[in-house]
Amino acid sequence: MNIGNNIKKLRREREITQEQLAEYLNISVSAISQWECNKTAPDISLLAPLANIFEVSADVILGIDIDTKEKKIDEIYMSAYNDSVAGYRERAAETLKKGLAEYPDSYKLMLACAPSGNDEASLREAASIYQKVIDGCSDNKLRLDAIQSACMTYPKIGRREEAVALAKSLPVYNMSSNEMLTQIYEGDELFEQFQTNIIASQCVLVYNMLDIIQHKLDDGTAYYTDDELLIICEKVVKIMETVFEDGNYFYYSQYIRIAHVLMSKIYANRMDADNALTQLEHAATYAIMFDKYEYDELYSYTSILFRGMEGGGYYKDSPDSSHSSDLLETLSNSRYDFIRANPRFIAVETELRNAYNNILRNE
Repeated sequence: MNIGNNIKKLRREREITQEQLAEYLNISVSAISQWECNKTAPDISLLAPLANIFEVSADVILGIDIDTKEKKIDEIYMSAYNDSVAGYRERAAETLKKGLAEYPDSYKLMLACAPSGNDEASLREAASIYQKVIDGCSDNKLRLDAIQSACMTYPKIGRREEAVALAKSLPVYNMSSNEMLTQIYEGDELFEQFQTNIIASQCVLVYNMLDIIQHKLDDGTAYYTDDELLIICEKVVKIMETVFEDGNYFYYSQYIRIAHVLMSKIYANRMDADNALTQLEHAATYAIMFDKYEYDELYSYTSILFRGMEGGGYYKDSPDSSHSSDLLETLSNSRYDFIRANPRFIAVETELRNAYNNILRNE
């Protein structure tokens, strides 16, 4: 790094003499001369004052091309992202680890490197990273991501009160960024933002509905009866069918599959063969529907509300993971033993297995 050359260039651009710079820094003129001849380098404690005097970042003084640096960081991040969504998690983690070693001050890579495990060591390491981003990062989006992750992590390691304080520090009563954008955008941008807001709120709605029915109270009992669970699952299906009236669910077909699987379990526990089989048939339809979409494919919605809106992309658990294989694993549960020999059950298994084998052949 030609720090001395950079200091000379910045000093001359700002028409500052060596004597003036020495006076600003309370050092000798000869020290400045030594720097600019590249015989010595300034002490690290002087980088901040130099940056302030020249009104640049320390990276500029050190000769680091910020644009090139950010571009390389983005390339590392996207390489890891593409591997991750394709199911190559270990390779993605190694890419991020090497990237962070090269750019240890990158909060973007730092946050991406946070471990996702639920063991004590992983949770504490992740919490430490989130705190570092919260304390030092000036990028609002990265900092918000860190706060949200910290709120989910802290309670697991005995820091519930800190999580509550962080959550309460967010502007809960202010408009979300999506809502705010509808007050700013006009024309096509405004229309597209409305579409984004609708699909996002619909996603949150059905996700929470499917989550709440599986939630247990503090005493371990279920809040809803099985009959109530069936009603809520039917509501999820109807909401999805209403919003995507033409059946082009794409990514969101998974929510309908989950609802049908939950209903099949209830009917199977009741030994209600016909209804259990009907729900499994529906679940298989939506599992296979989802698997037809490539994980990195972009597609356009055709329903009335979302017509022309693009979607696509999801994370794979492994390179050969699929919703068909997930449903096949569900069918192996003993609750379905009483219908395992039924031709309809066999047909569902066969259909799912064929769909999964097609995925493996195309990998």
